[in-house]
Amino acid sequence: FVAAHVDWSIVKATPDTQKYINSKGDCLRTHQWRKTYAQFVFQVNPKLLPAIARQFKHLSIAMTEGAYINTNDALLTDVAEHNLYRTTDRLLEFARGTAPKMEGRLARLFEKYQEELATIIQGKNNTGARQAMLTWCSQRSLKLFFHGYGGCIPGLAPTEAECHKRAQTVHWANTAPNYATREPSVCTGCFLFMVGPESVEFWRDRYVSNNTAYLQAEAQGNGDGFRVAKERAAQSATYLNFLDVPLPEIVLERKSHAR
Repeated sequence: FVAAHVDWSIVKATPDTQKYINSKGDCLRTHQWRKTYAQFVFQVNPKLLPAIARQFKHLSIAMTEGAYINTNDALLTDVAEHNLYRTTDRLLEFARGTAPKMEGRLARLFEKYQEELATIIQGKNNTGARQAMLTWCSQRSLKLFFHGYGGCIPGLAPTEAECHKRAQTVHWANTAPNYATREPSVCTGCFLFMVGPESVEFWRDRYVSNNTAYLQAEAQGNGDGFRVAKERAAQSATYLNFLDVPLPEIVLERKSHAR
């Protein structure tokens, strides 16, 4: 299409376009359209961010935000607002005592201070309550970052974020996670992390893949070599049990079953 229809002589030369002009578009690659697609869909409807992450088979929504959305300065405000609204909705649930069953140190903290959160919306109707909570979160730069396997609110206690401790980037002004070091093994031990129903799929898949690998290795007498897989499966089972999700049945190749 480029070779047949683009007149490179009329394309304005800039640092971004020069390499395309010089090669007459030969340096174009199909993967470049992934970012274009992601940013277009997000601008149409920010609520489609989880769908974009699934389409790209990303481990977490934060990965999509960092690699595809946050590279566009024009979308930074939209992403920030989207995370702020998610935070507002979740804290409203805790304030009203209607939050779904959740696990994690951050969830325990919100449950402990439920009465204090309730005072923010006391005596207000639905519209007023949401605006009051939105203002409260905005003034404190509280934004919920969903990672597929759970969520965190770094702005609540910036110096406690384990991902920043791991990267040695701890700073009192941090309001977002460190994407380079954020992973399940780091996040699950973090003061700012919590897991809810929206993460069931991740923990179910993690349980199946790791428990299957361990049981197959154990059947072959190599269980000790898969201790990490065993521990990951046990951790996944803990989250699933807490969220009242039945553990999936593990079917090995030899047709034996384990739970």
